[in-house]
Amino acid sequence: MKKRHCIIGIAFLALAGLATAADSALPDPDGKPADMSKPVQVFIVMGQSNTLEMGKVGPADKEGSLEHAVKEKNLYPFLVDDAGNWTTRQDVRNVSVMQKRGNMGVYRNDWLTISGGKIGIEIGIGQQLGHAVEAPVMVLKSSIGNRGLGWDLLPPGSESWEYEDGKTAVYGCCKA
Repeated sequence: MKKRHCIIGIAFLALAGLATAADSALPDPDGKPADMSKPVQVFIVMGQSNTLEMGKVGPADKEGSLEHAVKEKNLYPFLVDDAGNWTTRQDVRNVSVMQKRGNMGVYRNDWLTISGGKIGIEIGIGQQLGHAVEAPVMVLKSSIGNRGLGWDLLPPGSESWEYEDGKTAVYGCCKA
């Protein structure tokens, strides 16, 4: 019982620390490229539809959009530069993969920025990681709705396997 209380206490302190960190504003990205002499730190985001890009970027006059939050409510100032353009983190690589119809595809591989009409959780996570980690960062996201989490992202060399309905989950190099 004491061990459980200790774990709960540690978790509470960690959450309190995260809340305090979230209250202080992040500085604007410095625009410097990643120091590639350091090992890349890879952070994996895996989820189903809750991790897909569902947030709306605009328009600025629509409550609930990112543009509204940034331009009308002055939230997240680190996401825009002095001219009002979206910033780009040159030290955080944003990579998203998804398997579609049996083929593994990379549908995003760029430096962390706001582009297109939708955003996902990787924007907030990547901004925090880029600020906290001195080495280059890669946020690798594998997300799709209506499937198991291991479907899209299996380690190299993984053997293929079949579900009862005949669907096969395979890593691209290991397809039988």
